[in-house]
Amino acid sequence: MLRIPSAVLAAVVLLTTPAWAGTALLHDASVDAATARARAEAALPDATIDASATLDSLFDVEPGTAIAVGAPFVRCTAEVKRTLRGELLQVDQAMTDMEYRAASAVIDTIVARIACYAADASREDLYELFFTQGMAAFFAGDTARAQDAFSQATAIDPSRPWPREFPPTAKPLYDEALRLMTASPPARVADAVPGDVHVDGRRDYGNPRLYPGGHLVFVPGSTSSLWVTIPRMPPLSPDGLIIATAADVRAGVLAGDDRFGPWLVQASEAEGWTEIVVVTTDAVMLFRGGSFYTPEGIAIPRPTARLGGAPPPPPAGVAGLVFVGVGAGMLVGGLGLNVTSYEQGIPKLGGLLPPRAEYATYKRQNTIGLVLAGVGSGLAGVGLTMAILGFAQPRGPRGRLAALPWATGDAQGLHVGVTGSLP
Repeated sequence: MLRIPSAVLAAVVLLTTPAWAGTALLHDASVDAATARARAEAALPDATIDASATLDSLFDVEPGTAIAVGAPFVRCTAEVKRTLRGELLQVDQAMTDMEYRAASAVIDTIVARIACYAADASREDLYELFFTQGMAAFFAGDTARAQDAFSQATAIDPSRPWPREFPPTAKPLYDEALRLMTASPPARVADAVPGDVHVDGRRDYGNPRLYPGGHLVFVPGSTSSLWVTIPRMPPLSPDGLIIATAADVRAGVLAGDDRFGPWLVQASEAEGWTEIVVVTTDAVMLFRGGSFYTPEGIAIPRPTARLGGAPPPPPAGVAGLVFVGVGAGMLVGGLGLNVTSYEQGIPKLGGLLPPRAEYATYKRQNTIGLVLAGVGSGLAGVGLTMAILGFAQPRGPRGRLAALPWATGDAQGLHVGVTGSLP
C-alpha cells in the first residue's frame, strides 16, 4: 500500500482550495457598502474581503465615452494644434535634409500623442508616419528600431507595396516585418456603440481585422479617440476587440457578461485584486479568471443578445422601399389598364365601331391607366432615391434624412418630385 506523505497532501489541498486572499468587493452604486458587504459575506462565508468600492469608481470617463475592451489602450488627453498631415510636413522636410535623428525626434513626439490625431488622420497618413520612422531609423543605423517601425506600418496596411521613392536597401527588413506581422492571427473588432466607428482613418463598415500593433480608433458620436494596441501573444479572446461605451461596459459587468471580462481583469490587475465579488441589486457573483460564477461555483451563462443590439433600419430607407413597392404596383396596374382599354377601344379588322358611350369609357380608362403608370413610375423613382440615401447615410447623431415625395397633375401633364432636407 502506497503511503502519501502528509506534507504532499497538505500541498495538494492548498493548491485545490480557492484562494480568497486579495478579494475585492465591487457593488452597484444603488447598494450601500454595508449592505453589499453583508450580502457578499452571507453568500460567500469563506471569503476574506480586503477592499470595497463601487463599480462606478473604476471609470474615469463619462458614461457615453467609448472605451476598448480586450486590449490595452490610451485616450487622447490634450488637443493638438495641427493635423497629422500637417505634422508630416515637418518630418518630410527633415528627411529631405537628411536629418534622420531630427526626423525621428519629431516622429517620437507625434507617436507620444498619436490618439489625439484620430479625428482627421487617414490610413495613408498613419502608414507614412510609421514607414518614415522606420526609414529614419534605418538611415541612422538602428535596424532593430527600423524593423519595429516597419511592423507598425504593416499593421496599419499590410497590402501596401514598397514605395518607389525610397531605395530598396531597407526592403529586406520591411519584408521580414511584413512576414512576421501577417503570420500572426488578426483580431476582429466588434462595435457596440451607436453611430460610426473609424479604424485607422477609415469608417468601419463591418468587422475589420486588425493585425498585432497599434491602431487608431475614433468614435465621432462620443468624440472618443483611442490608440489601441493589439498584442501579438497571447492572441485576443474569440470575442476580439470590443468598442463600447462606459455605460455599456458597466451594464455588462453588472449582468455577469464575460464578454466584458477582459476590462474587469485589467481593472483588477491595476488595483492588485485577484478575485472580485460583484454585488448588484438582486445578485451576488464571483469574478475569477475572466469569468463570472454564482456563489455555488456555477458559470453564469453568456447573454445571447448581440453586442449593441441589431441596429434598426433607417426610416428614410424603409419609407423609400415602401414607395418603390407602391409605385411599382401603380405602374404595372396603370400599364395594364392602359393597354387593355386601348385594345378594347380599337375596332377589330372587319368589325364595327364600338358605341360612343362605350368608346368614351375605354378612352377614360386609357387616360386613367396612363396617369397611374406615370404616377407609379415617379413614386418608384423617388422611393429608390430615398432608399439609396437612407441606407447610405451614417447611422449616428450626424443628422437625419427628411424627405417627402409629391405628385400633381394639370393641363400640361404630370409632375412628380421630392422635397425635404439631407443630413
